[in-house]
Amino acid sequence: MNLLKKILCLIVIMLLCVATLAGCSNDISKPDESGTKEPMEQLQTKDRYEVDYLKISPMIEENVEKEVIDAAINVIKAFLNYENKASIVISGNKARFLNDMGYVIDCTCPMFSAFTDYNEMTSYDEGSKTISWNYFVSRDEFQKIFADFTKTVEEYLAVIEKDDSDAMKAILLYYTMLHQASYDYEILGDAYETMNKSQYHLRDSSYNVFVNKTGICTNLSQALMFLYTQAELTSGTVLHQGGAGAHMWVVVEIDDRYYYCDPTWDVGTGPKTFGITADDRGGWAGGYTKEEGRMFSTIIASKYQIDDDRFAILREKIPVEITDIKVDKEQQSITFLGYDYEYIFYCTKPEK
Repeated sequence: MNLLKKILCLIVIMLLCVATLAGCSNDISKPDESGTKEPMEQLQTKDRYEVDYLKISPMIEENVEKEVIDAAINVIKAFLNYENKASIVISGNKARFLNDMGYVIDCTCPMFSAFTDYNEMTSYDEGSKTISWNYFVSRDEFQKIFADFTKTVEEYLAVIEKDDSDAMKAILLYYTMLHQASYDYEILGDAYETMNKSQYHLRDSSYNVFVNKTGICTNLSQALMFLYTQAELTSGTVLHQGGAGAHMWVVVEIDDRYYYCDPTWDVGTGPKTFGITADDRGGWAGGYTKEEGRMFSTIIASKYQIDDDRFAILREKIPVEITDIKVDKEQQSITFLGYDYEYIFYCTKPEK
């Protein structure tokens, strides 16, 4: 009888061990009957945008040759690997090709112009068909800068989610970047003459907007365009060189309509020139004519219809001095708080 009990006990123990081992062998990342299980990190980040320094704005793709984009991507890939040259194939006018390529790089990878001595006039070698550059920092320094900058951009992007409306993404990124920024008056004057090459490249880059929170119209606009591209909003910069003076701002597509935004005019404040029309831009917002606002050789206001006044109410209703904002993701609304007044703007797509 005692022997039988011992045998039964051994059988029970063996069965328990088999069941335990079988349970331990289940992979939590594999699909089960209820659907796909994902690793915890993926669950936490699946609604957020990840930084991609090779993500090209659709508006760039619409307005410049594919060969220019391919060359820019080759350069960015080499740069991210801490290489100092890249092979490119130039088509058409060399000076224009290199200028356009430099623009694509600046809007796509803010670190490049900040930490290399690249010069579109001197960096191309005709014989080897390569672009070359030197770094202002060591490889170890570069790797730390890359990690820190990526984290900084992620913090900017953390204010939005993939399911947010176009208007919610565009306004939140605009406000987040600009309300804590300032205009870099020094670099417009003679101060650049006292800077060494690395200092000037840094100050003149869109990287500087994110890290040191200051800039002028060019790098402020390129920084905003970079954020919009990361958030999958179609955008570009508009360069004006006509009678009203040289200036750069942003064009962005929101809910299938196009709008101008001027980060320079709104730096350190609220979205007063967010979502303006081409007529606004040519009138009270600077007198910049439609015919002189270009991206590459494209006259933006001729190719894209920029006449919707959906966001005009922001200039009428938001407090003169914004003390804070409140965001309701469920309602897709942003409340702009002032000292004695607040205004709620709903970002849901308007009904047609």
